[in-house]
Amino acid sequence: MHSAHPKPYGQGVVNAEHRQNALQSPARRQSRGLAARFLVELLAGALLVSSFFNAESWQVLASSDDVGPKHGARSKLEWSDIEPSRKLRWHSCYQGVYECAQLDVPIDWLEPSDHEKVTLAVMRLKATDTSDYKGPVFFNPGGPGGSGIFAMHDRGVLLQTIIGKNHDLIAFDPRGVGASVPRVDCWDSPEKRRLWALQDVGVVNAHPGTVNDAFARATAFSQMCERNMNASGLLHHLSTASHVRDMLEILQQMGEDKLKYWGFSYGTILGGVFASMYPDKVERLVSDGNVDYREWHLDTHINFLRDTDRVMDAFYEYCHSAGAEDCAFYAESPRVIEQRLSSLLEEIRKYPVIVPASESGPDMPQLVTWSNVKRLISSALYQPIHMFKRFARVLKALEEGDGVPFYELVGTDQSTPPICSIEAVPPNVPKVEPANDDAFPAIMCADRPRALTESVEEFEEFTKRLIEISSAAGDVNALFRLACVGWTVRPKWRYGGPFEGNTSHPILYVANMADNISPLISARNNSQGFPGSVVLVQNSYGHTTLSAPSACTARHINAYFQNDSGIYSEADHEHAVISTFDLFSIGIGPSSSHTVGPMRAGNIFVTDMIEAGLLHKVCKMRISIYGSLALTGEGHMTPSALLLGLEGADVETVDTAYVPARFAEIKQQKKLFLGRGSGDGKGKEIDFDYDRDFVWEWGKKLPLHSNGMRFRAFDKDGDQLATNDLFSVGGGFVVNGAMSIASAAPAGHAVEDAPSAGNEPYGEGSGRHPADLAENLFYKEIRRSDAAGDRKTGSEIKRLGNAADEPAALPTTDPDGPKALSPLTSTAPDTKTVETEDSTRQPRYPFRDGKSLLALCHKHNLTIAQLVYENEKSHGYTDDEICEKLVRIWEVMDNSILQGVQAQKDVTLPGSLKLHRRAPALYRKLTRGLYPSHTQGVESGSSRSQLSSPSNSNDKQSPAGTTATESPKSESTALGRRETTSRRGPPRIHGSIYHPILPSPPRRTTFPAMDYLAVYAIAVNETNASGGRIVTAPTNGAAGIIPSVLKYTVEFISDDPERDILTFLLTASAIGMLYKRGATISAAEGGCMAEVGVACSMAAGAFAACMGASPETVEQAAEIGIEHNLGLTCDPIGGLVQAPCIERNALGAIKAISSANLALSGTPGTQKVSLDDAIRAMRLTAQGMRNEFKETSLSGLATSVPLHIPVSVPDC
Repeated sequence: MHSAHPKPYGQGVVNAEHRQNALQSPARRQSRGLAARFLVELLAGALLVSSFFNAESWQVLASSDDVGPKHGARSKLEWSDIEPSRKLRWHSCYQGVYECAQLDVPIDWLEPSDHEKVTLAVMRLKATDTSDYKGPVFFNPGGPGGSGIFAMHDRGVLLQTIIGKNHDLIAFDPRGVGASVPRVDCWDSPEKRRLWALQDVGVVNAHPGTVNDAFARATAFSQMCERNMNASGLLHHLSTASHVRDMLEILQQMGEDKLKYWGFSYGTILGGVFASMYPDKVERLVSDGNVDYREWHLDTHINFLRDTDRVMDAFYEYCHSAGAEDCAFYAESPRVIEQRLSSLLEEIRKYPVIVPASESGPDMPQLVTWSNVKRLISSALYQPIHMFKRFARVLKALEEGDGVPFYELVGTDQSTPPICSIEAVPPNVPKVEPANDDAFPAIMCADRPRALTESVEEFEEFTKRLIEISSAAGDVNALFRLACVGWTVRPKWRYGGPFEGNTSHPILYVANMADNISPLISARNNSQGFPGSVVLVQNSYGHTTLSAPSACTARHINAYFQNDSGIYSEADHEHAVISTFDLFSIGIGPSSSHTVGPMRAGNIFVTDMIEAGLLHKVCKMRISIYGSLALTGEGHMTPSALLLGLEGADVETVDTAYVPARFAEIKQQKKLFLGRGSGDGKGKEIDFDYDRDFVWEWGKKLPLHSNGMRFRAFDKDGDQLATNDLFSVGGGFVVNGAMSIASAAPAGHAVEDAPSAGNEPYGEGSGRHPADLAENLFYKEIRRSDAAGDRKTGSEIKRLGNAADEPAALPTTDPDGPKALSPLTSTAPDTKTVETEDSTRQPRYPFRDGKSLLALCHKHNLTIAQLVYENEKSHGYTDDEICEKLVRIWEVMDNSILQGVQAQKDVTLPGSLKLHRRAPALYRKLTRGLYPSHTQGVESGSSRSQLSSPSNSNDKQSPAGTTATESPKSESTALGRRETTSRRGPPRIHGSIYHPILPSPPRRTTFPAMDYLAVYAIAVNETNASGGRIVTAPTNGAAGIIPSVLKYTVEFISDDPERDILTFLLTASAIGMLYKRGATISAAEGGCMAEVGVACSMAAGAFAACMGASPETVEQAAEIGIEHNLGLTCDPIGGLVQAPCIERNALGAIKAISSANLALSGTPGTQKVSLDDAIRAMRLTAQGMRNEFKETSLSGLATSVPLHIPVSVPDC
């Protein structure tokens, strides 16, 4: 392939060529000099990754007997000897290790014809374990244009070892590639191809005018290729859709109905299109090194370099940490190494290094130019473990004017033969090679939506944008855009989306935390369209997981193909559990995800800026909210909470009256005091125009979660200092990656348009946030370093049964492999975050699901509450601290009820709905006849009810971060008897009293238990709706259920309130942990069943525990509680947490008691549905639920009630 058409997603470097040589003629092996070879091998590998053909370290995962046949070993049978057939007929090949076939398929699947066809080369490595045969697994190494035949011969045995030897492994050369014919061949002679490659003009910004030369060369190549390929008609049938249909045909010819598949790099596009076109035919699909489906088919190609500079930064970190002995390019800091490389590049741009002719080197002089070094940098990022140490030696030698190490690294040829000795292989003759360079533009251009009509000026602007995104390799990878310049052929059949579907089994997406060409965010984006899919993140750098072999990742992939469930099962591992005091956290209303989470998110961002030393430079902030946060408007008080969080307000202690008052001041004064409540004097007041700087992103959603927030800070010149995306995932939990700062992410429109991947790597000791974004965040501290032990990640994986089964550091067969890539990862990357020695505290009794929770209870003779209590001690709390914190939680719950029932009569709740408070009147009716001393509760600032918290008599507004507990003002007669003796008029009766059927008089049946449960729940939720202080239990929208049931238990049932309060809260938290980990507690993900449903389940189980139930009965009560809430929608009217939320809490509390009583009256162990079953059902229901019913106010009651309230704009 020529210089204008590099392949950006990978390349065959270092060893790829000599492996290719083993399967080619001597003349072909000697056909390339340094310039042409370097161009083709380092740039023209496309999505065919160097990782795939250089994964020596993977051999440690297999025995020495697992290594495939040596290159060059051939049977007597050649591909051209196999008779093509419409039926799949296997022939023994490659010394009998494999079976080969040539299958005829129509060239045009839309109008099949026996006369117009292509012949596919197909290869099989048969299963050796037939006792539990599980069928064939297809794989594709990437490209487009990568050869499955070559890849099978190169790594087939090893891949089969990973997936299991009870599978056949199937590979094929896609149409137009390698041994499949006709082959895409843009040249009518190999001599012309060679001469064209020798005219390489270099990287587009090498010198002034280079971009124009490259653009003209690309146009010329496209025109020539279309002319030479016109007669075959193949170019009209090369889109990925045709390749997908070919793969389906092979599958069906094998007698299989569903596909098992492992795709690498571009192979993820092939797999993704297959899953979109034929979702019901996907049995297993591993997508490794993910290319964004939409970017590829829209040909935008902007975000694919988002992680590139992170991998480059890893080189600087590695080199510095390794020291001069292990890194030849060592300097006193990573920054100095970066500057040293920059200086070297500028020097070589002016004065290329000469590689003289010698007996041991080239037979003619060669030059190492700036373009050569830039391409080497881009190449090294694909395989850091394999390349970084060698790369450092080359850089050191180039500094000294020595180009020989460069020559030794990038090439193996020792001579440049005459052009005329190159052997020609006609396009209709099978050819085994790693990749077909010409097939890359032919396939990629067929997938784009229309012919590219870009001008050279537009291309130059595109190049500049890529360089802004990645200074390390943006210029090199800009060349691939040229592949379609001048290309006019359009495919007859093209699939352009949608990229979604309910596959027969969930897809497993696998990604490195920083991939230089297919970033982690692409895997997350792709997974959005496929319900149930999982993103498995390997903590390593490079392209695809093959770039950094991990025994842990291999086990996950093996389990995916071997397990009947068809997905990696958390049941195979024990994980850390979150703390009760994270699940039950004190906050303010009205919403845990829209108020508590955003306030905590603002605090996290401003704290990160303080720790990074950036706050004093900030002069402007821009805040954007997305998805459900935007759609519910100001009704959930998101803007006020978020801005107060940026000012440093603590959500657990901030005066609730101060929040709306301060929010009004910010809008009026147009000033925001960042870090005001930090207490360390590091705050900074800035100009802030709420109407301009607070952005409502209507209809937009960040990839990870619906509740997305983007923070951006700018200096006085308008340059971006820092940015981060944070997500409020329910229950007050906030998910975020490390903050990107200017040195890592350049300012400009590229940052504006592309959400941060949020996977910046940081060491455990750095106090940063997790490298991997995941829904299970296991702590609520503002600083990650403040979290205890494994709660920092929530993913401390411990194999069941034999703890010694954990992977040790993988040995490497590469003698030049670095001791460590960086301070952040080891040479044996794993799928878990590496913990430092002082942070490995684990819970004493970790449980992963209801089944393991019950097993632990029986094994250790503990109640559920006792088991959770012991886990809290493992988190570092003392006995006294646990009791004090639990009692404090109950005090806030009790006070929230008290404030609700003692509120003034006939007042409305905040917001445009103008909903009247009901709890005060309901409570007065319920307590008629009781003396005031029994119904008054807490007098204003004086006496306290049982376990109520002390009040603060200071009515003044307090600044952010200070403590002020609300105490409602009430008259002495608020709940007194005088209310009960008020005169009543005659009852109104509807209907005729003269009718034979008399109307029934109005009356009300009394069910005291239900009445008290209802009024307690309504009281809490009215306190929440007014922005009061409540306990997130487990969310604010469902904050009334658990306090209501617990209050009823304490007041009417308990003979030992202190015991039952602790039992109730600890049992409820255990059940909540199962939902947090196994499903969701976010209404934006699961509707109201994730809030009211989960709270009902928690309360049901906790009430049963207080009634002396066994763990099995507790589990059954919790299951009944959620089972009859499945599918409950979240459609708040006016975007307010009021209707139907308040009444729904009352019914949830009643349903919790009913669920517990049903379980208590049954026989343990006889139920057919377990809690684990119900949690899985809830997760599936959430995935299938339409977004309109997930806290967006876009459907249901929110739009059926004709209040004419604009819910998708801020409240006035």
